[in-house]
Amino acid sequence: MTTSLWFDNWHPHSPLADSYGEIFIYDSGMEKNAKVNVLIHNLEWKIPTTQAIGWHPHCRSYSFQF
Repeated sequence: MTTSLWFDNWHPHSPLADSYGEIFIYDSGMEKNAKVNVLIHNLEWKIPTTQAIGWHPHCRSYSFQF
């Protein structure tokens, strides 16, 4: 998958960088060049532990459609 986690339109709140800003990316502990597939394992969310406020609900609110 080549979809950018932060800068592409893959989620209803995308791009996440525009919706939540640079501090959200920093607080997530993930790279700015991260791809969406870093959050997916066996078609389920694999959400990292993070300090980013609100991270978990935003990801879990989106369903996979492959």
